Amino acid sequence: MAEGAPLTAAAAFAAGAGRDADRTLDDDIAAAVAEAAHVAPGATVDRIGFAGHMGQLAADGAAPPRGPALVDLYLAFAAARGDPAAIAWLEREVLPAAIAALRALGTSPGDVDEAAQRVREKLLFGGDGGPRLLGYRGQGRLRAWARVVAVREELMAGRARRREVPLGDAVLAAAPDPSDDPELGHLRRHYRAELATAMAAAVGALTVRERALLRYSFVDGLLLDEIGAIYRAHKSSVSRWLARARARLWQEARAALQERLAIDAGELDSIVRLLRSGLDLSLERLLQPPGGDPRDVE
Repeated sequence: MAEGAPLTAAAAFAAGAGRDADRTLDDDIAAAVAEAAHVAPGATVDRIGFAGHMGQLAADGAAPPRGPALVDLYLAFAAARGDPAAIAWLEREVLPAAIAALRALGTSPGDVDEAAQRVREKLLFGGDGGPRLLGYRGQGRLRAWARVVAVREELMAGRARRREVPLGDAVLAAAPDPSDDPELGHLRRHYRAELATAMAAAVGALTVRERALLRYSFVDGLLLDEIGAIYRAHKSSVSRWLARARARLWQEARAALQERLAIDAGELDSIVRLLRSGLDLSLERLLQPPGGDPRDVE
């Protein structure tokens, strides 16, 4: 870029991600902003700052979101920055999904409002790390992501009240509902136990280091550089290790489901998709700190 030239969204993304961005990203963001103005009139946030935020989220090599997920990401960023119209959209379009997930967990009616307020505060304000909305990466719709946040918050509160929720119930409560993806509706009703069993089997088949890597990334939320410091490795190596661990996790989960269910490949893929929607929630409950030095390789 020539010195003194205005910074583009693609350039801001590239600066945050540490890699080049497709030049069409400027057009994608412009389209997302236009759609956001339609679904949340008046919502606005600096698009260069937004593109830089996107780049930071994609620093591990992930592709930037497109389409509706990019609109969700823009409005989540705007809401986290305090934009009133974006916050109103969040209340209208996203938080009802989180509340539905709380009810699906069996949260008592008297506790739902209190739990929903905790989720609202976590999303918009968070703690020392800032609004939890800033952790949304646009990998899937914001409604589904908010379900996972809500279910995790209730599970943590449930532990304090000594109330345990079965893993299968938790995964399904966090998964997309039929209004988001009608194809998944009957899967939610029929495969509760199989989903929990397959996830546990897949995690159990991983090596010590694979479990540690996934825990650091999905559960602890560590960045590639931070994981690299643990293993004394470059972040590019960590990125490859994580990609292999994720691929193996889903291979094992699919194999476990295929062994238990007499169904065709298309339906099996849909069930795996349902399982993936509750991934970080499942891993939080299943990935235990490995014994010994987490840098050990089996």
